[in-house]
Amino acid sequence: MSYNVCIDDFTRNDWETAAAGFSDYSIYQTWPYQDHRAETDGQHLSRAIVIDSYGHVAAMCQIRIKHLFPLPVKIGYVQWGPLMQSHDDQITCTSEVLAALKKAYVPDKVDILRLTPAVWSAQDDSNIPDMLSDAGFVHVRKHRPYQTLFVKVDDSEDEIRARLSKSYKRNLKKAEKAGVEVRVGWDEDFFNVLEHIHTDLIKTKGFDGCSVPEFARPQLDLSDHEKMKVIAVYHNGEPASAALVTNLGNRAIVLLAATNDLGRSVFSSYAAWYHAACLANQTGMKWCDLGGIDKKNNPKVFEFKSRMGGSSVSYPGAFDSSKKLSSKLLWQATQSAANLFKKRM
Repeated sequence: MSYNVCIDDFTRNDWETAAAGFSDYSIYQTWPYQDHRAETDGQHLSRAIVIDSYGHVAAMCQIRIKHLFPLPVKIGYVQWGPLMQSHDDQITCTSEVLAALKKAYVPDKVDILRLTPAVWSAQDDSNIPDMLSDAGFVHVRKHRPYQTLFVKVDDSEDEIRARLSKSYKRNLKKAEKAGVEVRVGWDEDFFNVLEHIHTDLIKTKGFDGCSVPEFARPQLDLSDHEKMKVIAVYHNGEPASAALVTNLGNRAIVLLAATNDLGRSVFSSYAAWYHAACLANQTGMKWCDLGGIDKKNNPKVFEFKSRMGGSSVSYPGAFDSSKKLSSKLLWQATQSAANLFKKRM
């Protein structure tokens, strides 16, 4: 079968219509998110849709292209893509599709093309790494694959609650007994509540990670059906906890969550995360992605999330393709230097 790679020759409506057919569609492949991310990071953005000879969309992705000055190397990065899984969990992509995508970009548009598929490897019968290898992509072993927990949410809220651990249920009951109030919204006021609690948490814990503005800016431009939701939990009229959730494809993702001292005293975080799963159920999602785990470096968060009755999930990782050995070696040297710099900081 032949494939046509359509590059930057379609409308935003075309993109959103096609993307809605993929179960692995997420906030990270929405039009506004990548627009804002590319602008913030000083990168060029390109979009591609791969169409088969029958007119069906086989894969699609947005590629942020960065020129590594002063090196003569351009890197094309696909964040959580390309989209390649249908709503019946079938992989629509093949090695031929990926080879066509690679040919369209390497080396004319980029020297190195990096893909990071957001496909749950335990969910399909095909071997994604082998498919990528057959298309000329090499697994980046130094890149840590995304690991998380998926909570099943496509049955009922009673079933979601039943799967919680005994300790989680006990603390959730404490929050409810304390009289916490859960509010859900998507406007600026809700984002301000989230940012205030999240900023305080960062100051207290001293960790780096996603920031609220990273999502607040594209929120203004997202279509209504793609907008993220803020779950804000109050106690006696005061904000205690907040979580940012996106519901696209077949899975919700808890992007950010934070609790302040008030929230910790009334166990409001248990209400926030439980209602994130319930919101996923209400919006027709199949799974709720708890936003990543790191058992070694963040054991307390891992322990908290593991009490929600989810299944361990790992994405395939990152895969690079390049035609010039010199470009690949320069890119590897740059990454090694950056990693060394981080360790010494």
